[in-house]
Amino acid sequence: MIIRIATSQDGPSLRNFYAQFSSKYLLPRPDSDFDTAISRGQFFIIEDAQTICAAAGVFDYGDNLPAVELSETCVATNYRGFRMQALLLQIRIASVAVSQGSNVVVTTAIDPRNKISKNNIIKAGFVPWEPIKAVYSSCPTCKNRPCTLKFWRRCCCDYYQLPRHESVRAIRDLINRSNGNNIHLIKQQNMLSIGVAWKLLTDHQRRAALQDIANGGHW
Repeated sequence: MIIRIATSQDGPSLRNFYAQFSSKYLLPRPDSDFDTAISRGQFFIIEDAQTICAAAGVFDYGDNLPAVELSETCVATNYRGFRMQALLLQIRIASVAVSQGSNVVVTTAIDPRNKISKNNIIKAGFVPWEPIKAVYSSCPTCKNRPCTLKFWRRCCCDYYQLPRHESVRAIRDLINRSNGNNIHLIKQQNMLSIGVAWKLLTDHQRRAALQDIANGGHW
């Protein structure tokens, strides 16, 4: 198994993967958003023998806005319980730190009924966030928007942001667990060994820059 950056050639496979394994809590998103994340090198895939097991991306709220959303995490049924969502969170947090810098707010949106994802992001250090106005631009056309949505809620999701010190903690943990270019995930008595095919972790200079952030350096 490996974790790597998605490419434009993965488009058809990704669409099939999401069509097969997407949960009811996963919010709809236009293909153009996926294309942008992929072209920027911020869409990640975990695969086994060229079969996608999990995927997730980093998305914009709009042009030149000071926030990004970690979203569209999807895990194949047979691989749930190995905490792939937590690993993909750390990977994307590191990607944002290097690509967008510390001035960009790292956020995510969770349907409050999705208890597992909510617990995962709270464990990762996310805290409630009052979104900027642009976040709600797609809400009127959201297919998941319930007709019974309370009048005082602008969106059916709850929004969270990641404090800077929690980003540093996530990056530090990712570096520590990826020594030897393999990451091990455990579910009860079963263990998966995932090879890292991402230069930010495998290239000596880029990893050193990431280590500098983990050590509290400027970023």
